Amino acid sequence: MVIKGKHRREIKSFKFVFIIFFLLLLFFLSVSQFMENKKRKGKDEEKEEEEMKMDEFYALLRRFRDARDRRRKELEELEKSEKKRKVATEQHSGWVPSFEWEDFANEVEFRGQPLRFTTPSPSPPPTLKQRKNDKHHLHDNSLDLNLAL
Repeated sequence: MVIKGKHRREIKSFKFVFIIFFLLLLFFLSVSQFMENKKRKGKDEEKEEEEMKMDEFYALLRRFRDARDRRRKELEELEKSEKKRKVATEQHSGWVPSFEWEDFANEVEFRGQPLRFTTPSPSPPPTLKQRKNDKHHLHDNSLDLNLAL
């Protein structure tokens, strides 16, 4: 069947309209799929971002624990070294005297004459004249600390 004239143009225009409609339909479908994918990707990206934040948080916790454990070990080693040093200084603290009974059994021999301390003999109390002479004598040899204006 051969279509002539006006109908042929209508069929071409119908095909053209159909193709344009089909292309628009495909375009809208692809746009809607793109938007859905974008939403999914957005949700997926949000989930991934949230997971990344959680991973960062747990990594931070791990680093704090590791730092705490390292510091604890350092302090323990420092305490051990201080204890060793204390033990070493206590062992080498010097001479510790030890006495035995024989040390006191022998008589002590002095090299020279022992010192003799004389006890002062009680002297009579000074008289009034002696006191005045002593006061006068003290004033002559001492500094004058009286302040005169």
